[in-house]
Amino acid sequence: WLKSSWPTAFFPRGRVFVAMRVSLLAAAVLLGAEAGKKKSTKGGSKSCAHTGFYSKKIVPLCEAHFPDDASKHLWLVQFYHTGIQKVYDQREEYEKFARNSGDAKVGAVDCAQNVEFCAKQGIREAPTTRAISRGRVRDFAGEHTFEHFEAFAAESAKRFKEMEEALKCNEKGLFSDALKDATVPLCTKSFPPPLEPVPWVVGFYETGDHNKDKTIRKTLNRVAEKYGNLPPKKIEASSKKPLKMRVGAVDCTKQTDCESLGITTFPTIRFYRSGAEPTTFDSFVDKDELKQWADAQLKSIPEETPPPVELKADMSEDEQKAKQAEAQEASEGEAGEDAGRDAGDAGEKTKEAKSTKSEASCFTKGTEMDPLNLEGQARSDEADAASCQKRCAETAGCGGVSFWGKKPGGAAGRGPL
Repeated sequence: WLKSSWPTAFFPRGRVFVAMRVSLLAAAVLLGAEAGKKKSTKGGSKSCAHTGFYSKKIVPLCEAHFPDDASKHLWLVQFYHTGIQKVYDQREEYEKFARNSGDAKVGAVDCAQNVEFCAKQGIREAPTTRAISRGRVRDFAGEHTFEHFEAFAAESAKRFKEMEEALKCNEKGLFSDALKDATVPLCTKSFPPPLEPVPWVVGFYETGDHNKDKTIRKTLNRVAEKYGNLPPKKIEASSKKPLKMRVGAVDCTKQTDCESLGITTFPTIRFYRSGAEPTTFDSFVDKDELKQWADAQLKSIPEETPPPVELKADMSEDEQKAKQAEAQEASEGEAGEDAGRDAGDAGEKTKEAKSTKSEASCFTKGTEMDPLNLEGQARSDEADAASCQKRCAETAGCGGVSFWGKKPGGAAGRGPL
């Protein structure tokens, strides 16, 4: 076994480690060096002004730091304005949700500080709250209360998961490289894909001709990247382009029901959008011509979003100052409460650590049992060495345990009886 750290053993029997392989030591040194490297903190939430209106439980967001198509988390984002009374009325409810948000990330954009960005986002009133995940967006419509925020987050997580499931396809065809292919493989059984919030360009093809296969893959991937799509597993992927359109492909070589979708010749490329019949690209598969055609299709979509507006305050400057002072004082109070809770948690952990140290005084580092496994027993994953000892005490014939601790941030430790 490759052991993740020094073994810890519980006597009576055992033998002491006196040496270790140089290769493992070298690996450990390299790992330590990598761990010591600090990741760049350029950008991130520090790019956005923290006005003090909300506590630090709520991430300050702006155009420089905002959930994009590569973000895997569910975000609840509120666009607010410190000159509007409704924002103050619901502030504590949003704070309460942030403290109890579970796996969801919670952020906020100050539209008084980010006028142009809020206009780009189509914000016409404050507060406006949205759920965002992997480029998909849902607008909150309800009372601004903790219960409604909580229900909205749960429903959004469910909807987004359903959308992800609809895009899962085992017939990947030419687009099987998740590090290079920005085009999404699609299956006929779950067609069409979700057409909100952006439309799709979808290519239908059959494989077999090497040159044609190479052309269709290259062309669709280039078009996908132009409109803000990224390969799903591209390391540190972050598109600088907004997602305007998704690009997918259906391999009709094995999926023989493409004809039921009206596809009779290959390759065929179509444009799909919500509330309209698909349109077909009627030229050769050329990336420049395809881009021009796709641009024309996007421009043909009726403009449903009203022109952007700048949010206006509905409070006097004196009222704003007084309300902002109250909000900042509340934020500082909430920060103090959080610090108190953290200190209490730390105290409890210290007590637990002392208790564990006392209980584990009969363990010795650098030692393992020999033989490792008790007959008829296999190793198990345990939280700590004391848990291994407990298992030993409950197992007939057990004379000791060996426990290998976890790597930092890794899975539970492992140990045989």
